[in-house]
Amino acid sequence: MNIQRKKKSIKRPDRSALHSTGPR
Repeated sequence: MNIQRKKKSIKRPDRSALHSTGPR
């Protein structure tokens, strides 16, 4: 359960970074 929470936190900023580099 702890791993899932970490994955969600990483996915949140990852989406913002992906958009910044360019929406694929």
